[in-house]
Amino acid sequence: MEDILQQLFLAFFIANMAVIYVLVIAHEDVLNWWFRFGSRFEGKWFWKPIWGCYLCVSGQIALWTYLISWWVSEKSAKASVLRDLLTSLTPTYQNWNYSVLNLFIFISLTIGISYFLGKLYK
Repeated sequence: MEDILQQLFLAFFIANMAVIYVLVIAHEDVLNWWFRFGSRFEGKWFWKPIWGCYLCVSGQIALWTYLISWWVSEKSAKASVLRDLLTSLTPTYQNWNYSVLNLFIFISLTIGISYFLGKLYK
């Protein structure tokens, strides 16, 4: 039960971060230069997952967070600089049941929470 609550909390955190990134920070002076740079690529295949859509951004962050967490937990016995760097950047959960189905559920949950947070913000 604890791992489900961890995944739910992490999905909520990622969704919140994606909504703030696309809907709030894009219009502020802090990262406006980054979004102006990204507007040059509007219509390209990589535009939406990086700049254009908070649902796409949340799905990308959820995908890579899950995969990196899985990789670090699988390779945790070997010490390496890359593992230490990834461990410092992403949360690692040793007791999660890593599977493809769980990956899809985690990404879907994150995108669903992001959808509702986006509707609340608008």
